[in-house]
Amino acid sequence: MPFTRFGLHADLAKGIREMGFAAPTPIQEQTIPPALAGRDVLACAMTGSGKTAAFVLPIVHRLIKRPRGATRALVLTPTRELAAQIHAHLEDLAVHTPVTGAAVFGGVGMGPQEHALRSGVDVIVATPGRLLDHLRAPYARLASLEILVLDEADRMLDMGFLPDIRRILRQIPAKRQTLFFSATMPREIAGLAREMLHDPVTINLERKSAPAVGITQAVYPVARELKSALLCELLRRDVISEAIVFTRTKHRANRLADFVERQGFPRASARKRSKGSRRGAPACSSRPTSSRGGSTSRISPTSSTSTFPRIPTRTSIAWAAPRVPPRPGTPSRSSPPTRKGTSRRSSGRSESGCRA
Repeated sequence: MPFTRFGLHADLAKGIREMGFAAPTPIQEQTIPPALAGRDVLACAMTGSGKTAAFVLPIVHRLIKRPRGATRALVLTPTRELAAQIHAHLEDLAVHTPVTGAAVFGGVGMGPQEHALRSGVDVIVATPGRLLDHLRAPYARLASLEILVLDEADRMLDMGFLPDIRRILRQIPAKRQTLFFSATMPREIAGLAREMLHDPVTINLERKSAPAVGITQAVYPVARELKSALLCELLRRDVISEAIVFTRTKHRANRLADFVERQGFPRASARKRSKGSRRGAPACSSRPTSSRGGSTSRISPTSSTSTFPRIPTRTSIAWAAPRVPPRPGTPSRSSPPTRKGTSRRSSGRSESGCRA
């Protein structure tokens, strides 16, 4: 089905053609018609499915003929990287239209963002924390808001943003269109969706959880007091050459690290960051990025020249979704609370938007 079937404005269609998009993805095909009709949408779709264009296209189409000088659409995202990516998509698709936008996130000066809010750009793409910083000032008022988008709502839950989202909801009009996107639908997110949405069109393109290709899983039923000894035995037998070990608490991680070292295996020490530095990068990253919430740790190798395998120990909270190179073994000394706990959703992928 070509994009022409949606009846989008000619200036917007020109931007779509210039970006090389030929046919919509499934999430776009199912989301764009109800969004154009003004319906609330609850969409469960994975990162990389093209959902950015699924909400950007209806927003731009709706705002093309609206008066300028007031912010009428707000997109909330969990990270500044995603905010910048969505803003770039908006600018590319709306290049031939009068619709304007701005990205509002932390880690940069507030001056240009304040100017965008004062001048009333059409679309604001923001992270919750930085937007709340602006909303404390009298220049940041969203009284004319007509469309609210929550992108990657489950990730915002993981990062502790739900209280911030509720504060933002109290400062925007209750009468609005809401487009709600989440890769998964945990209980807290389902409850938030019920609060925010009115008679929504529900779209479920959630992919069934599955381990990554190339991962071999094994379960060793063993008494709790023998878990540490079993790990060392697997290392001695070369069943595992290198490992990242997940434990339930930081205390258990430190205790296991000490035990492994006493058995002659060099390892990296677990060191919790201070509260003020929790906005840094995932473990194994030497360059900080912008994020909030969650407990993070940094690997500090104690032996970089030993022939023994290094065993970084981490708590399950600190390493909820690390971006790390593949390792031959990743044992967990505690069973995950749910079946899905063994599989993590993909994150950080760039969305191409549409099929070319």
